Amino acid sequence: MGDHDLLLRHAHRWAESKGQVLDEKILETVLDLRDHHDEQRPQAWPAGSVEHLMLVRWPSHGPSEVPEPQELVATLKTFWRFLRSTGRMATGSADIKSLTKEARRAAPHMAEACADPARHGATKSILEYGESIGISLDGATTVEELQERLDQVVEAWNALPVDERRRRSPGPTAHQGSTPGQRATGIAQALTAGAPFDPSMFDQPSWDDGLDEVDDEPMPRKDPGDVARSVQRSPFVQQVLRLANWVGEGRSVTATGVLRLSEARAAYEELGLHTFDEQYSQDLWGWTTVAGVAPDPREAFARMRSAADLRSLDRLWSAAVAAGLVEVGPSRARQVPVGRRETDDWVQLGMLCLVQLFLTLPGARDEPLFLTLLLLLTQHRVDLPELREWWHRSPQNTLSEEAFQPSTPQVASRLRAANDALVDGALTEFEDTGVWRREGETLHQTDLGYEFAILLAAMKDQDLLDD
Repeated sequence: MGDHDLLLRHAHRWAESKGQVLDEKILETVLDLRDHHDEQRPQAWPAGSVEHLMLVRWPSHGPSEVPEPQELVATLKTFWRFLRSTGRMATGSADIKSLTKEARRAAPHMAEACADPARHGATKSILEYGESIGISLDGATTVEELQERLDQVVEAWNALPVDERRRRSPGPTAHQGSTPGQRATGIAQALTAGAPFDPSMFDQPSWDDGLDEVDDEPMPRKDPGDVARSVQRSPFVQQVLRLANWVGEGRSVTATGVLRLSEARAAYEELGLHTFDEQYSQDLWGWTTVAGVAPDPREAFARMRSAADLRSLDRLWSAAVAAGLVEVGPSRARQVPVGRRETDDWVQLGMLCLVQLFLTLPGARDEPLFLTLLLLLTQHRVDLPELREWWHRSPQNTLSEEAFQPSTPQVASRLRAANDALVDGALTEFEDTGVWRREGETLHQTDLGYEFAILLAAMKDQDLLDD
């Protein structure tokens, strides 16, 4: 046993006294997975945590040997009863009936999820490769022997051709538990493929996505030097660079590739991210708030299961990784050294950061922003009241007045307020990037926003923005 020795002994005694099923080995694995990778206490079981355990966490980081799902469900149910009956169940946990129902719903899909290489974390893929070549970590009697075997596996893994490593460890795809950031990072990195950024790598867009008639002639381009200077002045890009500098020689990360919570707290303070949260939490995108009051960051950290839940930090972190400023390993991340940046380097950096930010917008709330950026290409300015009105009536909006058909004036008023908040929330995400210049309720075109809009339109035309 390990970190949960005492709790496991108490649970075992309780189960024996009640004649309940409890597999200690399975339960120890469950608690270790949730502790080390999700930073979840063994007493905390909120709604959704069981499905996450069975279909995301165990497939990505659990043992290759999958437990019998029904045995796992029975063990979990006994453990929940033990926690509840002894007063150990954490506040905010779901009731046992709901947790059991969630477990039974996920159980039939667990074996398939665990067999899918795309759901395996990097460490699990490497260790399974070690097993396949006859190097197992099981049976090592000393720390030195364990480290020696691990070094052998890693050395053999690194000697494989890149394509073979990718085949064996394709990484998370569009399944439960994958994040928009993981998808966006792959797209953003594929844009450059190691070459300087060049928008001409895409065909010119057809310009038929909600715009008035526009000629299909290639759009005139902005001076690269002006765009590069705009990137350098972008507060968002500067924050991304500051985060990379803070990472420096190394910071601890979870197996999902995000900062551990202790590191996230330090980064939050170092970068002064409360300023962003004070704006972000005022609309429907951030944490739940009362009367528009920004939450206390200490309360937010107490509720978080992962650094990825903190939007003010995650938007910077994912951009730094996508732009190649930070390299993430199995347990540590480090800053990637770079030399002097020339004009093209600054443009490439800016575009990669902005693409990542756009693709990781929470939910499906990027349509107002997309339209805004495209309109700035041709009109030089966008009046926000007109944009909000368009979104309120847009056929692409499932909460539009026509689609929702509010039953009373009060419902219609709340619906309009919700739609306005979605538009404003999307704009909040890009307010610090420099893709427009705001004067009151009007957004004005900038060189950076113009070039970024051309890239987005080209990506949309190539279906690179679809989920």
